[in-house]
Amino acid sequence: MAIDSRLILLAPFTVSTETPLSTLTAHGRQWKKSITTAYENEKAVDAINVMSLFILNRFRFITREGLKAMLDFDILDTVAGRQVYDEGIEKGIEKRRKEEREEGLINMKEMLEFNLKNKFGDVASDSINALHRIKDYDYLKELFSTYFVIDNYDLFKRKLITANI
Repeated sequence: MAIDSRLILLAPFTVSTETPLSTLTAHGRQWKKSITTAYENEKAVDAINVMSLFILNRFRFITREGLKAMLDFDILDTVAGRQVYDEGIEKGIEKRRKEEREEGLINMKEMLEFNLKNKFGDVASDSINALHRIKDYDYLKELFSTYFVIDNYDLFKRKLITANI
């Protein structure tokens, strides 16, 4: 700092990576003040952005909220931050769709089991087990449709046995 006050950007490298978050936050606020005095308006914003990236790289435990509290820097204001956020949203949506599909498959199996028991009375446990092992959604839909047109349990059972489990 005595040589050039603009070197404040390198301050995150002078602190141990084991520094507690509260101490790091206090340092970060002080570093931000030093940046605003060492750099002019727009360059100060750029310098804070650079320091934020240094901090994120060096202190992997710091959260978005922690960095925002420390330097008023929001990673979501960057293209990379937005991309990571969007990727997380997409993965969450994909996971939810998979869960909903699995839940729908379970519900359809339970409904078909219920309807089979109501229509044919006592249904063999091997048929129920085969029904619950089906993972192919389209085949289960086909079985469900078959249930409505078949009046004979043995015919339905033969169709069930050929199921692509």
